[in-house]
Amino acid sequence: MARLRRAAAVAALLLFAPPLAADTRSPRHIVYDYAVTSYCGLLTPEVEQGFQHELATVTEESGITPEEAKELRIAGWVDADREWSNRGLGGFRAWCQSDGAEAAARFRGVMRGRR
Repeated sequence: MARLRRAAAVAALLLFAPPLAADTRSPRHIVYDYAVTSYCGLLTPEVEQGFQHELATVTEESGITPEEAKELRIAGWVDADREWSNRGLGGFRAWCQSDGAEAAARFRGVMRGRR
């Protein structure tokens, strides 16, 4: 019963939380950034590797359960999908040039920092 209440609390938090928390080192935000790079056509092997490394590191450091991590990842994808949908025809270009380019550069930087 306690597990069910905890799951309901996490679900409510994800549904009613603002689209992105201020914490850019959360799995939710990292997946959001990755999704933006995907929507904007900015994925490269280096971006993919940086994303995977950053997500794994932050998830491990946060101490959240695998179920919570999964819910946060899903919420990140939903946030990005909603943002993409809200942009309208051509409105995504500025989003890609700002958020998308910044996220791709950050993920590439993760891998460059590991060399």
